Amino acid sequence: MEGKIDLDRAVITNQLADELDLGPGDTFTITVGAQSQEMEVSGIAYDVIQMVVYTTRANIADFTPEENCTGVYIKLVNPEMAESYAQQLRELPIIQKVALKEDILDTFSSLLDQAAGMLYFFFFISLMITIVVSASVVLLSTMERDVEFATMDTLGVSKFKIAKSILVEMLVLGILSALASIPLVYLFAFLFSKVMAEVLFYFPVSFALGATIITFFAGLAFVLLSSVFPIRYARKIDTEKTIRERTTG
Repeated sequence: MEGKIDLDRAVITNQLADELDLGPGDTFTITVGAQSQEMEVSGIAYDVIQMVVYTTRANIADFTPEENCTGVYIKLVNPEMAESYAQQLRELPIIQKVALKEDILDTFSSLLDQAAGMLYFFFFISLMITIVVSASVVLLSTMERDVEFATMDTLGVSKFKIAKSILVEMLVLGILSALASIPLVYLFAFLFSKVMAEVLFYFPVSFALGATIITFFAGLAFVLLSSVFPIRYARKIDTEKTIRERTTG
């Protein structure tokens, strides 16, 4: 995220950096009982475990001597024997827990799938709300403009030119709505990532030009497709009946 991976100093997670307002080059103090150790931040990294300091063992030798090691990572020459060796270690009374890399990866993948499912769910709900609201607005605005369409017809404006004016109007609205929605999308993503960081883990939000362009044109196409209804409505409108009903009384 920032700085570089230099474990001779300290690499901290982004959540911890936010909590302590630290950046690369800043110093902080770790205190365990009567022992204190001042360390310099070399880099900030994203991590599932949100409050972690990574450094060399020599930097914290006063806190955790080697004889008091609380964990060890074992890399096997024959990884296919991992389950067998893990079972043997679990039978030792001094060993509290043995975690296999594959199990950790499966758990992490499951968490990612659940998080992605939440994103898809929010996307589906947002899409449904957008469709309902957009359809309602287009229907109401079109039905309220029947006199306008009828008046244009009496002035000799062809159905094609009326349809063209509606299409141009929807094109302008589509461009404006797409330009306004993209910043809101990134704002929502940023807020969502903050919420997810509190309950699960942090999703970094970054600007992707390709995805932004696709979003822009997809939103524009959606608005343009909604112009089909007002165009068809304007073509089928009964000019005489509309003017008579709207001007009576």
